[in-house]
Amino acid sequence: MIYFDRDASCFALDSSSLEEYRLETNSPHPLDAQTRLLPGGRTKVVTDGDSYYVLSPQFLTPKPFVKPTDLDLERLQSHFFSAQAVEAALGVPAEAMESKDRGSLVYGTTGAASIYEALSRIAAGPKDRFLDIGCGCGLPVLVASHLVGRATGLDIVPSMIDFAKRSAADFGRSNAHFLAANIRDVDVRDVDIVYVAATTLSQELRGVIATKLEQLRPGAVVISLTYSFPSEHLVLVDSFKSPFAWWSTSAPTEHSFLIHVRRPL
Repeated sequence: MIYFDRDASCFALDSSSLEEYRLETNSPHPLDAQTRLLPGGRTKVVTDGDSYYVLSPQFLTPKPFVKPTDLDLERLQSHFFSAQAVEAALGVPAEAMESKDRGSLVYGTTGAASIYEALSRIAAGPKDRFLDIGCGCGLPVLVASHLVGRATGLDIVPSMIDFAKRSAADFGRSNAHFLAANIRDVDVRDVDIVYVAATTLSQELRGVIATKLEQLRPGAVVISLTYSFPSEHLVLVDSFKSPFAWWSTSAPTEHSFLIHVRRPL
């Protein structure tokens, strides 16, 4: 997960390993005690927006990205490029096609390796709650379910949500959940990581989502594809390029993955 210090410098740290370093304090400004001398050298106080931790420098050294050896990303991706997935994606109800968001209902799926890399860059862990806005058939959610405690996807197309639920059951991912809903009606205040494949989203819908993201707690992370979400509440802290293919038969093209943090209050 992303943590930040008094200067708003960001660090990707494994949440599950930090608990014993929690700083118990009633001080209204614990980040003012940014460095202190403890056995082993100077330390830094960081926060996830809720709690504070006193860490030694070894925690703050970036870890290189390593592709997983225990997760078959190719098998997952093949499942979501199947004929059944395409059929589910094409089952957009007539009322959705008549809505003002119809231009955003273009099917494509984020590569399994790409979403895994994005989540690895922010050190997503078992304490984190992940939300995919416009999840489609659910591939990023299933990938995230291998890293986080709870992974949720929402989409307005029921056939996609049905396919995603069946896929979660087929792959035995009990912590992957799917909801047929509009982001306008969803509370995101308890979410730690948000993913939005924004490539085809209209400017109006991106504005709606940007406003919704203001509800996130300080320190929450927003990962977006292609488009950022300009906002005084979000800070762009990282980006990388990765292949993205709309269909199994289409040639992948490089798109930008953008990683933001909800600005500290």
